[in-house]
Amino acid sequence: MGIVTGLRGVEAPVEVLVLNKAEVESVLSYKEALEIEEEVYRACGLGQVVQPYKSLIFTDPPDNNNRINTMPVFIKSMGVAGVKWVSDYAKQQPGIPGIWGAVIILTRPENGQPFAIMDGTAITGVRTACHSAIAAKYLAKKNSRTVAMIGCGAEARTHLAAYKELFPLEVVKVYDIKPEAVTAYKQEVEIPFAVKVIPTTSAEEACEGSDIICMVTNAWEPVVLEPWVPAGCFVSGIAEFRDLDPALSKKADKWVAGDRKADHHHGENYHPGLVDYSNVYAEVGELATGAKPGRENDQERIVYTHFGMGAHDIGLANFAYNKAVKRGLGTKVRLI
Repeated sequence: MGIVTGLRGVEAPVEVLVLNKAEVESVLSYKEALEIEEEVYRACGLGQVVQPYKSLIFTDPPDNNNRINTMPVFIKSMGVAGVKWVSDYAKQQPGIPGIWGAVIILTRPENGQPFAIMDGTAITGVRTACHSAIAAKYLAKKNSRTVAMIGCGAEARTHLAAYKELFPLEVVKVYDIKPEAVTAYKQEVEIPFAVKVIPTTSAEEACEGSDIICMVTNAWEPVVLEPWVPAGCFVSGIAEFRDLDPALSKKADKWVAGDRKADHHHGENYHPGLVDYSNVYAEVGELATGAKPGRENDQERIVYTHFGMGAHDIGLANFAYNKAVKRGLGTKVRLI
């Protein structure tokens, strides 16, 4: 007997555009990505985003060091649905990144048919830096000139690029547990970004006098403590309180979340009961729509935390797809 295909006797053609990492990178710019991420946050604030919680699949029980995340979303205002399939391996095989942006699939909400499959690593790096920078747009001092980068990996580079689009940064104070990482970072970014990179010997030293603190580490315990955050400083925790002192959730003048419910749900996987989410002042979507004010004076200490959400990825991926189509990029694959 042959293979039975089709559903209820109906089979429609399905063609997708496949975009590799280089093709995705070629259509991305930080200026445009910032606009998209602000639009995503505005859509969240207006109730235009349908987004189930991340689904975590642990592949090494009972240790649960390694997981694969499924991040589905439907953005009504952008007319796109999609999912990101991304790994996060604390115990990774040699030569393979611990966190990999993996694959993004885009789908037309009007008929449920996929229309694009693309690499998600470039999208992940850019969207993370940009959702952080958009939060800073509302929460950091407008004339912020000194930023502390706690960690000198890939995210420290993307964050600097995104933040330079919005702030007149002049000084970057850097700290990393690997001195060679600090040296490489200084050599790579100082001239292209027209900033003075100042290596420090501790996270506390990096934080001193900084207007903005970007937490871009792989640490699983607090690297920056609450007393080190100066008055008027904005702190961005893209891993929430995994590497940031949870005392900031209570002692900062404002604690703003990317998505209150989703971050609470994910936070319970990392630090159950450690922070009280009733302390959250607002979501960035509320700031983007004007429902709540952001920074109200130059003395406020404000912390932003967010684990990331599929809406950031799918909104930016949809933008990248449209630009790729206009440029004739990608490979068309007939699935059916």
